[in-house]
Amino acid sequence: MELFEELGTFEYGDNRRKEINLEIGKLLGYPETAVKYFVSMESKARPSEAHKARLKKYLHYAHSDTYQEVEFRAYDVKVNRATEKYAPRSARVIRKKFPNKRWLD
Repeated sequence: MELFEELGTFEYGDNRRKEINLEIGKLLGYPETAVKYFVSMESKARPSEAHKARLKKYLHYAHSDTYQEVEFRAYDVKVNRATEKYAPRSARVIRKKFPNKRWLD
């Protein structure tokens, strides 16, 4: 929480803001490649149209352009397997509501 509060005190592209984002990404367990990509895109504050579309589709995850399939395997797979196992009803709802979402088949 402290890092998020501190994050808001720095401008985009500021070195301390980059450090905080790297720290937050690590704490959240995101792959390093995704976090570095996020930091680089945020520093530019002009994400590509493809990246914007991906953000809308996968708001809960950060994916880099180059390593998105590896990153997907690093955390989406675990979340999807856990949802299937522990919340099968939720998994069915998610599959129905988001038929284009990457899922384990």
